[in-house]
Amino acid sequence: MRSESSSAFGKDKRNGLFYSYSAGWNIHKEKFFNVKAINEWKLRGSRGLVGNTPKPEYGWQDLYALTQVYDGQIGGTWYQLGNPDLTWESIYQNNIGTDIKAFNNRLTLNVDYFSNKTKNLLALVKLSSLTGVDKQYLNIGDVQNKGWEFNFNYTVIKSENISWDLGFNISTYKNVVLSTRNNSIQQLENKQAAIPGYDVTSFYMRKWMGVNPDNGQGQWEVLNADGSKSLTSKYNEATVQVVGNTTPDYYGSFNTNLNIKNFYFNASVYFSQGGYIYNYYRELFDSDGAYPYYNQMVMQNGWKRWEKPGDIATHPAGAYNNNDLANKPSSRYLEDASYIKLRSIRFGYNFPTSLTEKIKIKSASIYIMGENLFTITKFSGVDPEVGPSDGQSTYSGNAGAIYPIPRRFSLGFSFSF
Repeated sequence: MRSESSSAFGKDKRNGLFYSYSAGWNIHKEKFFNVKAINEWKLRGSRGLVGNTPKPEYGWQDLYALTQVYDGQIGGTWYQLGNPDLTWESIYQNNIGTDIKAFNNRLTLNVDYFSNKTKNLLALVKLSSLTGVDKQYLNIGDVQNKGWEFNFNYTVIKSENISWDLGFNISTYKNVVLSTRNNSIQQLENKQAAIPGYDVTSFYMRKWMGVNPDNGQGQWEVLNADGSKSLTSKYNEATVQVVGNTTPDYYGSFNTNLNIKNFYFNASVYFSQGGYIYNYYRELFDSDGAYPYYNQMVMQNGWKRWEKPGDIATHPAGAYNNNDLANKPSSRYLEDASYIKLRSIRFGYNFPTSLTEKIKIKSASIYIMGENLFTITKFSGVDPEVGPSDGQSTYSGNAGAIYPIPRRFSLGFSFSF
């Protein structure tokens, strides 16, 4: 037996800007083919158009901030340059996927492939200080996003008194800038840039090449006109280039649920592999003495400061009021954003129906739970998952001095009538 369905919905692009079309086929094994293990196989496909506006709103207007004080009086400063030509960001979404149920519905597998194209990408662009204003929203160009999503669930044990489920999902995607305004480099906030042929989250800065073992000075890479490469200890002579991006190679989670009679246990683990975070607060707290009036961070395992000729070190020589610019923006402060996090563990007991009926309630349970119990990561900041500040998204790539997600333990009792 095969069932087919399709749907479509839309709205005027000038006013609301969204449109979608989808279709799917359900294939049941009894009439289509004789594979006893498969209970149901569904194929899906969709195509849609979605429009986005800047977040927060008012990207087309001049904005002012009342945060500066002069001679005891509060004054307004130009915070954002308006853009009357700003338009919607249009995302053309294409998706194809399949859903499989097998082994008497104990196994569920979902696989999706997507290919999305964003036209008139909206971004907050950093402006030259000569303009008197820091930033402006622009439609900077077009971007292509492609990736896979896998979701797997399996019931290991299913009996009257015991059930055990395992779940796993993983996603991977890549993006590339197809074009920009005048095919030029568009400088973004967070030391990033949109450049045709590169990831839209690419970091655009000087490439850190470690410490010179002879004199303890920091070194950066120079790309010469003839294509050769060399090193310099003068920050302003180093070449500004693409040195990485924030996009992870893959990310996902693992979860398990175990029930033994009235007792239950569940746990979830999250992970992300690849991508970088710029730990910009290290410019202040890991500054080689450039900011001696700030507390300096403790050296991480494997880090070493240069002290004498011949030392192979990760950090330049320290000096009071250091002015060699080694702490200025460069890939020195780019760190691996990979992590594995035990997000939650919960153990509880559901009171039997024979007991709850006596006290005239529908159900009741008691549990103990732990959240964010530990994180495995090489990131030296507070938390690679919380790293970005100022209301940015997880992978904006800028890590500030913020509070981490707290580790919590709780004891609870729940009931329903």
